[in-house]
Amino acid sequence: MSHRKTVLMMLLAFAGASFVHADPVTKLGPLYGSPAAATSAARADVAQLLFSSQKLSAADRHNLGPLTAAERQALESKDKSTRGLKVGVTRPLSMRVELAGLLNDVKPNDGMRLQGGLLERMNETLFWTAGFRSEHAGALRLELEGTLPENARAYVYAETGEVHGPYTSAQINGGTFWTNTIYADEIFLEVQFSAAEASQANLRVKSVVHIESKAIAAADAPIGTHDDSCLLDVRCIDTNEFAQLPNAEKAVAQLHFVDGGVAYVCTGGLLNNTRLDGTPYLLTANHCFDSQTSATSLEATFQYLTVNCEDANVYPNRALFPRALGSTLLSTGTTSDYTLVQLNQAAPSNAVFLGWDGQTDYSQASGTTLYRLHHPLGATQFYARESVTLTGPVCSADLPRGNFIYEKDVVSGTAGGSSGSPLYLADLSVVGQLNGACGPNPDDDCDRGNNSVDGAFRVTFPHVQQWLAPSSGPTTCTPSTTAACMLNNRFKVEVKYRGGFDNNPADTPANVKTVTGFATSNFETGFFYFNSSSNIEMLIKILDQGNTDGQGHPTIAVLYGLATPLRVEVTVTDTTKGTAKTYTSAFGTMAGSTDFTAFLK
Repeated sequence: MSHRKTVLMMLLAFAGASFVHADPVTKLGPLYGSPAAATSAARADVAQLLFSSQKLSAADRHNLGPLTAAERQALESKDKSTRGLKVGVTRPLSMRVELAGLLNDVKPNDGMRLQGGLLERMNETLFWTAGFRSEHAGALRLELEGTLPENARAYVYAETGEVHGPYTSAQINGGTFWTNTIYADEIFLEVQFSAAEASQANLRVKSVVHIESKAIAAADAPIGTHDDSCLLDVRCIDTNEFAQLPNAEKAVAQLHFVDGGVAYVCTGGLLNNTRLDGTPYLLTANHCFDSQTSATSLEATFQYLTVNCEDANVYPNRALFPRALGSTLLSTGTTSDYTLVQLNQAAPSNAVFLGWDGQTDYSQASGTTLYRLHHPLGATQFYARESVTLTGPVCSADLPRGNFIYEKDVVSGTAGGSSGSPLYLADLSVVGQLNGACGPNPDDDCDRGNNSVDGAFRVTFPHVQQWLAPSSGPTTCTPSTTAACMLNNRFKVEVKYRGGFDNNPADTPANVKTVTGFATSNFETGFFYFNSSSNIEMLIKILDQGNTDGQGHPTIAVLYGLATPLRVEVTVTDTTKGTAKTYTSAFGTMAGSTDFTAFLK
């Protein structure tokens, strides 16, 4: 074996030995900011749309009229099967509206009425537009089924300017597809496809979802009889009450979904995973939904907040807030009333992924202070502070302490639509998700005689561990001759230098100089040499000294300095988060670096 191969194998051996798996992870902190591991929702390019709604006459538009008595009853009735808060119903169409059976040589001139829509042609592109109105609706969405041609695009929009899409053949591929919600009482569908692919179009509008609620203004919206005066909008809370409030706001989503022909809202929250890759795992309640059919219809709206406390009763335009459409059901169960899904689209780039504690039994931790943000009654984010209680009856045999955590509301409270909202410690570690209220008067959201009840995440964790804490979880650093492990073995530092007087890439590993007395719990200094252990060429410091980034997140600083003109490359890896930074210096510069926001704490 050649000397070069021997050296290469030694380097690979060092690299492989420098990381060892930690014990199984049952606790994890939050992740600030999304690495966008999922596909982001494509932004609609309005310049690509034809916007032919104005060409549709009143007769061309499918006006479903007001809700029928049966539909109104389905929306307003209360029954034990209710999943979260009812906000809408699906409405069938009186005629078949579809895009199918076209010929490749179809040549509409000024446009032709076809299959419930308007078909137009511009050069080699066909455009099909259909409009739908449901009286007194605060919002609408469409249920589609069928397939789109490979290069086709579909959009939904309102004449108010709200636009969503493009939806492609990857999304509309033979099953049921639910569009984004349009906040208007009229919605338009525009489908674009090439004339050459016309015969491949096979798309049907199956139903229109009519949405109205107290928080979505509509003439006939049910007002309800609950006392909600105790509920506090997030904008009426400050960081003196809850220090992590600005981060918690970025983790919560309002969930719209359809089950059995009825539209509901619940609350959910993003969860971190040990790969720290921003996969959009979202936790909610099993009683909200428990099927892939409902998960497919899921639309999550993030960071839906009022402007200020004074305007807490003025609901902002929901069309302005980021959303993720569709999800995959991963796990669900009644034992702790949980559902875990993976969103089909990425969370917002500034999202926060909540940490979690899958080990500690908080159901018996009397007096423990817990927090949540939630969307009561389909409204904006509201706040609640609660305290674990061991007093009061267990609501039913299905909700035993241990599997569930009982709390007293201390500040604010919850209501319909809050179901599924994560419950967490002051450090944003999730310990449960909301099941509901229990007590002498559970229909009164402000009756302090009631308890809030949450499914215990400790019970949920074994069922979701394969996604949140897979075996390739966090690692620790093991020191070697070329790798320094610093700041309690969290950070692995490796240095390369260029073995020549030029600016070619660094190609030779530097060696660690072991020196004692240069470390505390908050900072550590490491030393490297190239050829002689008595000749230090570089030192590096890693400090936890209270620095923060531009968003107020605590950070770890990295500082290093060189005593050589050679080109140097320094790589620092945070082994608990799997992130790394590389710093380089050019030949002849005798450089260093001061990076006070190198890593999130």
